[in-house]
Amino acid sequence: WNQDDDTNYSHAVARRLPAEVLFDAIHQATGSASRLPGLPAGARAAMLLDSTQDVPGGFFQLFGKPPRESACECERSGSLMLGPVLNLVNGPVVGEAIRDNSNRLATLLAKNKDTGAVVEEIFLATMSRLPSAQEKADATKIINDSRSEFAAMLVDKKRRQELFAAHQKAVDARQATWEAGYRNAPTWGVVAPSAVVSQGKATFTKQADGSWLASGTNPDRDVVKITLPTTEKAFTALRLEVLEDATLGAKGPGRALNGNFVLNEFALDFHADGEKKPVRVPLTRPLADFSQDTFGIANAIDNNPATGWAVAPQLGRSHTRTAKPGYVGQGYGKARALHPHADAELRHHAHHRQVPHRNHHGEAASESGDATRAGSQVSGNRPRDANSSHE
Repeated sequence: WNQDDDTNYSHAVARRLPAEVLFDAIHQATGSASRLPGLPAGARAAMLLDSTQDVPGGFFQLFGKPPRESACECERSGSLMLGPVLNLVNGPVVGEAIRDNSNRLATLLAKNKDTGAVVEEIFLATMSRLPSAQEKADATKIINDSRSEFAAMLVDKKRRQELFAAHQKAVDARQATWEAGYRNAPTWGVVAPSAVVSQGKATFTKQADGSWLASGTNPDRDVVKITLPTTEKAFTALRLEVLEDATLGAKGPGRALNGNFVLNEFALDFHADGEKKPVRVPLTRPLADFSQDTFGIANAIDNNPATGWAVAPQLGRSHTRTAKPGYVGQGYGKARALHPHADAELRHHAHHRQVPHRNHHGEAASESGDATRAGSQVSGNRPRDANSSHE
């Protein structure tokens, strides 16, 4: 008569176990030893002193363990939503308890060949009662039906083990092949520019090591054109090196006070002997040894002057950026041979900002206005080996 009474405490009402009790009940029912942070194996969850400690899968948080920030009982949640339900189905706490090779299930199956008896023991451990005839029949059928599936899993496991063993035997031979592929390392060579011209009237002075140091006028934005005469039959990558220098703010490599720079665009024009106009060479696969957050190296070849490459907070040290040229003509592809004595014109479009700026040591051609110190190099090897730096 009082079945629907939920106000006057006239009878006990079924409710979900608290988080810690549920955790302990799972391990007690399966016979698995619990593993809690800072406590010995088999310890109870109620023994945890630190309320912020959790177990894999966020079990305690999902099931409403209170943070103990106040004395109010409202801190603990007893609700049962989709998250906790799924955790009981495939969460790590239940999964690890069942997977334990020394738990109650493994012991029962090893000692008892009677499936019906195993079902009864499982009901006693989890429900504190024996199963009904129908429950016992249903559980026995589930266990027996899974035997064929388990046999198929064993066959698949054996197949995978054989494949893995064959792979392991071939590792040594593959290792030798892999190492041989790295013997053809790219050959980098410094290309001496015939001219370095700044539209912003900055002065570039050639240094003893072949790099170029910017000084004098320091415009907020600048376009620097570097002309690189080359007799190489082919080149597969261009590298721009921005170098630290004691004369620069914070040792550079940019000309901003904090040593940073922004390389907005890096472009390469190829002007062959006898041709009236240069040809724009597309650049692909940009790489850098370091890039500032939101100022990735890909920004330097995206044809968008509003983006760029920068290197904060790694200032006061040298950096490199590498790009692979496509065909001189239509489309992209591997590097094409360049005619002897042709001129490669690199333009770098950059600006000085307190956020990013620095100096550069160029490789073939660059487009970066905040250049401080520049030089150029050309790689004469295969395209896939041209990526000597990485982002």
